[in-house]
Amino acid sequence: LLKFSWLSLRCTLFRAMSALEVAPQEVPDPACAVLVQCAVGKPSDIAAQLLCLGQEGPSASKKALFNGVLDKLMVTPHQRPCETASMMRALSDAISRVEFAGEHMSLAEESLRWLVRQQGGNGHDARDTGIRWRLCTLLNGFLQTWSGSAQGKVALPRQLLAKIDEVLLARIRDRHSLVRHSAVQGLHFSGLRAPGAEDAVIERALCDCNFLVRAAGVEALAGLSGPRHAILVHRASSDVASRVRRSLLDGISSQIRGGAQELAP
Repeated sequence: LLKFSWLSLRCTLFRAMSALEVAPQEVPDPACAVLVQCAVGKPSDIAAQLLCLGQEGPSASKKALFNGVLDKLMVTPHQRPCETASMMRALSDAISRVEFAGEHMSLAEESLRWLVRQQGGNGHDARDTGIRWRLCTLLNGFLQTWSGSAQGKVALPRQLLAKIDEVLLARIRDRHSLVRHSAVQGLHFSGLRAPGAEDAVIERALCDCNFLVRAAGVEALAGLSGPRHAILVHRASSDVASRVRRSLLDGISSQIRGGAQELAP
């Protein structure tokens, strides 16, 4: 098992470094260290590497991030989705930790703006399934980090939030189940605030052919009430996939715990 894990890690690092070798003149050398930390490090380690990129000022860090790290990470051919998702979440968490004094916009907000501008080749509408999935997964990492912080969604401009929701709603009907799953999770982290988001997630929870997508939809809708919630509970409780039934029970348990805390003196 240890031998297999080490081999997998070596393959991940090799692919990350190989992606950078495609156009070395465009990618600052320290960006290699950030990608290595994405594969093996903690969010605090990645944040430290990102700060090292900006030793000459915020502009150097942003150049390395937007012209190197993020763009190359989108096209790095990882074969293990769970490891790649962890890498993306770690990077988004690390970027959220970086602060430059005197900057009117946080690095996290600039990164989100960069991501939502990406269309076609390395963007959410790319022909390559892996690129579409990685972009949605990275968006999810930012949304998850910011939704759990006091500064989170309040600090992000409404126009930017609307653009993020637009990307996720476009991908919730993607032809590949991994992309749909990532889009459902993103809308969950964003609070289902966009017009049509709740209906789109209900559709995935009830009708998607992939049980992971249905489970993510059930989890996202755990706080619903009313007739549609009753239909969802009925369908999910009898789903053939245990993962979907477990997501329903976890959601109900969370609601019960939340209600008990509110009633506690």
